[in-house]
Amino acid sequence: MDADDSKFSNAEVELRQLIDDVTRAMTRAQAAIAKVTNRQAADAAAPAAPAMPAREMSAPEMAAPETPAAA
Repeated sequence: MDADDSKFSNAEVELRQLIDDVTRAMTRAQAAIAKVTNRQAADAAAPAAPAMPAREMSAPEMAAPETPAAA
């Protein structure tokens, strides 16, 4: 019976360690989810960056594409 008690005790210790590991992993996962969720919420609440004004092109720039100079 002593061998059976030892096996049971070892299995119980291993199970408790496994439960502790799973609990720590769940806590980390919840923290990561909260971090991502908060980041997405902050990104959605942030105002959009102003668009760059378009540069007006003169008629010659629009008519002919630039060609590389001959070397």
